[in-house]
Amino acid sequence: MLTEAFKAAVREELERILANQHFVASKRYPSFLRFVTARALETHPDLIKERVVGVEVFGRDPDYDTSADPIVRVTAAEIRKRLEQYYQEPGHEGEVRISLPAGSYIPHFSSTPRLL
Repeated sequence: MLTEAFKAAVREELERILANQHFVASKRYPSFLRFVTARALETHPDLIKERVVGVEVFGRDPDYDTSADPIVRVTAAEIRKRLEQYYQEPGHEGEVRISLPAGSYIPHFSSTPRLL
């Protein structure tokens, strides 16, 4: 179970990420990352599925064909790349880190032990 202090730290880190040059000029990446982070912090990671993201974030019809419309997969891959670039820059060695593991749309939050 995540503490409220840790959830607040994750939200602060999310805002720092979204204000960074790798995310600020995009409409899709911030929307996607905000959605999956909020769901994960609300303890609903089981609801973070490709179709749900497609409908909730990208406005697709509930019955859209995920194999014909790869917007969620493509966006997730680009976010993974941009998060990696963000954390490679100096000054982003903070106590909280947000990642999006390959093969999943559920973000992972890591921190120094005292914040967990």
